[in-house]
Amino acid sequence: MQAGDWQRVDAALDAALTEALPEQQAALARLLADAPELLAQARAMLAAMAGAEAFLEPADVPAEQSTKAPQSGSRFGAWAVEGQLGRGGMGVVLAVSRVAGGFAQRGALKLMRDDAAIDVARFERERQLLADLDHPGMARLLDGGVDDDGRPWLVMEQIDGIAIDAWCEAQAVDLAGRVRLVLAVIDAVAAAHRRLVLHRDLKPGNVLVDSEKRPRVIDFGIARQMNAGQATDAALPLSAPWAAPELFTGAPAGPPVDVYGVAAVLYQLATGQPPVDLAGLPLALGVGRVLDQEPPRLLARRAIVPVLAAAPAGLVADLDAILAKALRKDPAGRYPSLDALAADLQAALAQGVVAARSGNRAYRLRRALWRLRWPLAGAAAVMLALGGGLAAALVQKREAVAARDAALAEEARSEAVRQSLYLLLAESVELAGGDAGARDVLARAQDRIRREFARRPAESARVLHALGELYFYLGDYEGARQLLAPLVTAPRPDLPADTLAAARYDLAQASVRIGDVDQAAGYLAQAQAWWRRDPVKWRAQLIDSRIAEAQIVRARDPVAAAALLQAAMREQALLGAGINRQSGVFQNNLGVALQAAGDLDGAAKALRAAAAIWQRTGLDETPDALNTLNNLAAIETLQGRPQAAEPLFARAVALRKALYGASGATAALLNNHGKVLLLLGQPARAEPVLAEAVAMAARHAGPGSIHHVAALAGLAEAQLARDVAAGLATAQAAVSAARAGKAPPPALAMADLALARALIASGNRVEARGALARAQAIIPALGPAGARLARAADELATKL
Repeated sequence: MQAGDWQRVDAALDAALTEALPEQQAALARLLADAPELLAQARAMLAAMAGAEAFLEPADVPAEQSTKAPQSGSRFGAWAVEGQLGRGGMGVVLAVSRVAGGFAQRGALKLMRDDAAIDVARFERERQLLADLDHPGMARLLDGGVDDDGRPWLVMEQIDGIAIDAWCEAQAVDLAGRVRLVLAVIDAVAAAHRRLVLHRDLKPGNVLVDSEKRPRVIDFGIARQMNAGQATDAALPLSAPWAAPELFTGAPAGPPVDVYGVAAVLYQLATGQPPVDLAGLPLALGVGRVLDQEPPRLLARRAIVPVLAAAPAGLVADLDAILAKALRKDPAGRYPSLDALAADLQAALAQGVVAARSGNRAYRLRRALWRLRWPLAGAAAVMLALGGGLAAALVQKREAVAARDAALAEEARSEAVRQSLYLLLAESVELAGGDAGARDVLARAQDRIRREFARRPAESARVLHALGELYFYLGDYEGARQLLAPLVTAPRPDLPADTLAAARYDLAQASVRIGDVDQAAGYLAQAQAWWRRDPVKWRAQLIDSRIAEAQIVRARDPVAAAALLQAAMREQALLGAGINRQSGVFQNNLGVALQAAGDLDGAAKALRAAAAIWQRTGLDETPDALNTLNNLAAIETLQGRPQAAEPLFARAVALRKALYGASGATAALLNNHGKVLLLLGQPARAEPVLAEAVAMAARHAGPGSIHHVAALAGLAEAQLARDVAAGLATAQAAVSAARAGKAPPPALAMADLALARALIASGNRVEARGALARAQAIIPALGPAGARLARAADELATKL
């Protein structure tokens, strides 16, 4: 449709919508009688707009469609109705109290409307997902079920508070205070995003401020979970003035939906009005306004809105840019994640550089000067003498800001790709069915992404790369290499060059883990060479690549590797990006390098710093955090503190199982946990843990892999405490697996030490000496990494 055609159709629709419903089609026919094609398109759009009315949450539900409010005293499971709290498009909300279970509790029960198109089976599957959401800023899901009439019900924690906009007005909160409240809301909603739950119905009425002045999000996840389970959410009730446009078009909903919702709440707090004013409009016309009308800018309303007028001009200008970006109609144009939105809001409060405005060079220079205001004031007396030096300093500062902005933009883009991948995995869970394992889900997702890459390589390369990263995080390094290989083996000219460089870097990391250091060095050199074409823009990537470089160097010189990481960390600090994921990764890798160099105290310090970063950044339930837990527990073990190591390993195992299920990395964690239990003299507890590790390692890492052999060796030791013959058989199986699978030298040494230990227990000292001799021949070549095995060998030697 040409621009002129669209304007004519749009004008005809506006005119038709002013007519009564029966006359609308006739009005279109009169206005577009000379253009049959435009008339057909206008009629289709009018029908779509009428159908879109189901998206809007009606203010008044017809009596014949509403849910009859249960009488006081009615029972829903363990809950008794006390009265009605409200009524909306989804049904009725009731005040309830627990009357069974031996303790008192109050809640708000939402009973779905009689005609609500609810997929009950999906409701029951996803209810547990909502129950697992646990955050101080969320109203918790307490219970749920289906009544005798087949209507689902949910009981949420009842929050004693008032809507956030009303609370701000009553307390006369200034603009900065309102931003801080919204940051607390973002923290809660972002925590749910990490559990793959979207809210999709964020509005001021769904954020209550309690007596402790803390915002609490209610109805969390209900909008997402309470759909019909079909390809579209045509029956989904929404609060239209705050709803993201894509929820009206049937487009896939992702994290940007809640970015829009949070921004809409902040817009209301700042201006006293929702982003799109639908007051008095017919529903169909309201849909068109949500889809097409841009919200008025904050700067345009500053003179007439008291909250804006009383705020610093710089803060209003920052929020104007931030909200304009977060409320864009196209979700791809918004912030890719709530974390990215929060970063800009925090920068606005701190008078730092706001990414939404960073394209304005004059603005960035002003902010750089603001941060330098005290040093500049102190140097005013010698300004003329240092004019040239000051100019150079500003150039360097501008380059640093540009590098930092590029790093933040890349982090935001990466987060968007990860969110897309996580949502794709969530869809794969549904498609695979409730009995599917993690590997089934990943295999299904991998097939879908590979097919999409074959059809549209340029558009889907980033998601294929993200899936390769996920396999890497799961410890499936060979799987990661297979996924990433199509990106780098025959790169197409239309592939994103930055993704190609990142894929080569990740291939380097995977190759290091597999032991192919030469291949790793080649891929790393290619990635670094591309990044060095623009060292200012890609400065963050060049610094980050020191991680893989240090891993390659560590194999021959752990001290040099540690020095390389420490220098890179100093460079990273100069970027000014603050505490983030990469700073935690650096601390973790520094700990590993220092451990390899024999500096256990330094390693423990670095790993504890990494653990603190994961906690501070909310990344304490990620693969990176699990890595740190495992490494820190290993240090505690090496320093003779197994009692401190055991709970760390147990927590790491539980978390990895909950998030990712079975894998080679999970088997390694199980093995470590079992070995520590043996050190604590608890073979009965260790045996089932190690038996699980053996089976899991054989399946996911392969028979004869280091994970498999290590677990067999540990299991043999645990079995010796109750059955020497069983322990000996398992130790022999460890040696056979190590030799047949061509295991690396550490695994061969572990297997022979396990066999020597079992042979000593069975009284066969002659063969035990042979097994021990084979292990002792291997251990010296392992360097510092073989210290623990050397101590075990020395201990066994005293028994022969």
